[in-house]
Amino acid sequence: MDIKTISSTTTWVNKFVFPGILIFGVICIAIQLFFPSELERSDLGTFLVITSAILIFACFHAIPLKKVKITPDGLLVSNYFKIITIPFSEIESVKNINFGLALRIIVTFKNTTEFGSKIMFNPRYWFTLGPHPVIDELRTLAGLEV
Repeated sequence: MDIKTISSTTTWVNKFVFPGILIFGVICIAIQLFFPSELERSDLGTFLVITSAILIFACFHAIPLKKVKITPDGLLVSNYFKIITIPFSEIESVKNINFGLALRIIVTFKNTTEFGSKIMFNPRYWFTLGPHPVIDELRTLAGLEV
């Protein structure tokens, strides 16, 4: 079995660039609020709501994304700072969640790894009808019911 990348090639954009742009936008809005020109102080509540939404998005949907490859030894998982190998036998479940155009695959493990008890990644080729094919592939490699 060759090494096969199953995560999107744009993972680094979704993990670092997109949240960076959002956070930069929040900083620009904050500067406008604290040094007002045309904005009023009453906009502070709106700012806090928008800021909270952006930070929640970044923390739960962008920053946790991993780069994932299938190797003969198991899943090769990277957060771009560290790379670990997780044997297929450690996979407990594989499922997908769909955020509109942003499809995520979640792999849950039997035991906690250095990246926690589950990983999340964007699969290659997001546009599929029905479940993404990588779900069945991972379930088969892990010996789970397909």
